Amino acid sequence: DTLGRKHFRTADNANHVKSFWFDIDCDQIKAEQGKGYLSVNDALIALDTFCRTIGLPIPTIILSGGGLHCYFVLDAEISKSQWVPVAKKLKVLTHQFQLLADDSRTADIASILRPVGTHNWKPERMGKEVELYHLSKAISFDTFSELINARYKHIQPEEVQRHGKPRPDFLETDENKKRIKAALKLLDPNCDRAFWRDICFALHSLGWLCAKDLAKSWSRGDLYDADSR
Repeated sequence: DTLGRKHFRTADNANHVKSFWFDIDCDQIKAEQGKGYLSVNDALIALDTFCRTIGLPIPTIILSGGGLHCYFVLDAEISKSQWVPVAKKLKVLTHQFQLLADDSRTADIASILRPVGTHNWKPERMGKEVELYHLSKAISFDTFSELINARYKHIQPEEVQRHGKPRPDFLETDENKKRIKAALKLLDPNCDRAFWRDICFALHSLGWLCAKDLAKSWSRGDLYDADSR
């Protein structure tokens, strides 16, 4: 502004929104990492299954040039205080029902996804145009939140805790990290994708700050000790 202050796109600066969203990646690398799908068709099938399971309508779907941007568009704006708790529950549900949406987006009110008509200029996307795939009708916040809450309340407390914050019975202590590393030493990361994904998900469920680094180290083979088997 005229005073030289910088404005940032942060959650603190967000006040109102008019949708909930998913960012779903589609490429071989993301699929191998268990963070996305091999193809757009695979992602569409997973999204359809998730929505049917939860009872949600199919959202507006944008082909982002590297996956799907999905919007549950509301018929009226809502405040941040209304949005955040429902978005967090939606994020837990994606874990519970295995929809591989980008965690950094689902419950981040400051996220801005690519508009239709722009281009994805990431080197691997080569300027693919962002296109509308499916346009859905707007839904009321009351209806959307009721659908989310109806599914969420049936999740076991330990599941909510695993995806929300560290388990109090297995905190991120040096001793517990040693125990996890000892277990990982016995598990060969040169395994099939399903087994690799399950190990990474198990580490993520701990809620530890170092969980991502542990998963990367194990995936690289840094923690595996074939002689210890």
